Amino acid sequence: MVRELVRCLVIAEKNYLLYPPDGKVVQQSLQALLAAFESYKKSAQEPLSLQVRPQELLYSGEVVYREEAVEKNLADRLHRDFIQKVVFLDGIELDELSGFLDCLRQARKADGGDNDLYSLLWGRDFAHIQVDLIDKFTTQDLLSSVPQIPTRKGRVDPEKLRMEEEEERRRREALRTSQEKHPDGDPTLELTEEDIKRIAQLASEEESRSPLHDFVDILLEVRLRKCDRKLFQLALDQIAAALRALIEKEDFGQAARLLRRIRDETRWRLSEAQRHALEESLKAVCDKTTLQVLHAALDAQLLLPPEHEIFQLMAAFGEGGLPGFCELLRTHKHTSTLVTTLADLGKDCADLFLQYLSDPDPVVAQAAGDIVLAVDPRGAENIAPGLRHPSERVRLYFVRKLIALGNESACAQLVQVLKDPSLELVALALRRFSSAPYPRAYDPLLELANAARFHELDRAAQESCFKALLLADPSRAARFIGDSVLRWGASMSARSAQRKTAAVLALRHGQADPCTLKVLKRLASRKRGPLGKAALEVLQALQSAAEKQSERHQETHASA
Repeated sequence: MVRELVRCLVIAEKNYLLYPPDGKVVQQSLQALLAAFESYKKSAQEPLSLQVRPQELLYSGEVVYREEAVEKNLADRLHRDFIQKVVFLDGIELDELSGFLDCLRQARKADGGDNDLYSLLWGRDFAHIQVDLIDKFTTQDLLSSVPQIPTRKGRVDPEKLRMEEEEERRRREALRTSQEKHPDGDPTLELTEEDIKRIAQLASEEESRSPLHDFVDILLEVRLRKCDRKLFQLALDQIAAALRALIEKEDFGQAARLLRRIRDETRWRLSEAQRHALEESLKAVCDKTTLQVLHAALDAQLLLPPEHEIFQLMAAFGEGGLPGFCELLRTHKHTSTLVTTLADLGKDCADLFLQYLSDPDPVVAQAAGDIVLAVDPRGAENIAPGLRHPSERVRLYFVRKLIALGNESACAQLVQVLKDPSLELVALALRRFSSAPYPRAYDPLLELANAARFHELDRAAQESCFKALLLADPSRAARFIGDSVLRWGASMSARSAQRKTAAVLALRHGQADPCTLKVLKRLASRKRGPLGKAALEVLQALQSAAEKQSERHQETHASA
């Protein structure tokens, strides 16, 4: 029965080479092969396992296929790519058989190129077809093909290798002359900056090289040659275990060097799938145990330099370690260095840090804001959630950050601060809006000027509010001050007088309209109290400014 099945396999493979895969001949061969597998399944209790030899296939030690002609030999094609066993599991389907034959066809056409059969099969990842490589290359079957190294007869005569005295003397003299002439080395030797960096890198690697590096190099090289996904994953698991052991021993420098070595894209040419598997394996190393070790190590030190091995280890992990490393901000130590390290790692994933802007821990929230701004220095809108933090200390921190930015985006975020319950924050925002015009702030400023809490502000903050109104919209602000604030009313309480005084003083920074000037003259005529004195001072300043502007206008007109 197995012989018949193998015969169907050979016929199907031959037809697959000669005819179109979707043609009638190939499809009939595939159906016959599938029927043979169904028949085998009914009578056998285990999957079909075929042992591969150079010219034959064996089943349970019995030869079921043999072919002398190499170009037609299916067994030779398998053995040439170091396949020692092919297993067909129960439940194999027509698509898998077709894919298996297609891999055989590509391997034959490649004829020793990059598309070896095992790589093709591994890329397809068949669910019901498994192949094993030859693991022991020194088996008795293969020893016969290994050439015997002849033993050397006689002994080496050292006299034949000896240099003549005259030649030796001449070379020593030339060396001495060269050293005397150029004690610091040959000046004609030129090295580029890249050469120097490469030499320094090689020297550094040689100094830090360890037997563990050799083990990892051999492990990865062997597993990559096998082209077996399971074996490659096993190698990654072994490397992850070694990393965990180094971290638990607090050998952070060795762990960092090992990480950089295995993540070096120039050293290992990994496929996209292999690179993804490597990064996922390294992410798993940043687990709770690793973070506890790092947290304890950071907490035990008062001050660590930025080049410390802990921060080198964090940098070596790359973006994959960011979610866990953010939790290290809770140590409340080395915050500035942690901010720099995390910002360098998170240049392409700023959104990860936004969730920490609302963290109840003020230190964590402020550090997150620094990281976000370090990743995107102009991204004021990104730190807006920090303005709603329950801690006034944190909100004050972010307001100062926005004021320092000073761009339009920062001003747009500062508008919401005008409604903050903290008068200190409101005063800071008013000071910013009174230093440069921002028209979009006019309505929120007007709302604040008419609100009851306006009277809770000190005189300087009130004056800043009116000044900000004049900068945002001079004409509307002047009318508001003249019609609503300075108009005579029945009530002249202390709060009302303070509000009017602040409005009057703010008019120094604008150009009042005739209506406002009329009100100022009326107030100045009283000349008593702070309001009258302020009105007189502002009126004189506005009139002086108007006269100077008129003189400049006349001079310009005369010169024209």
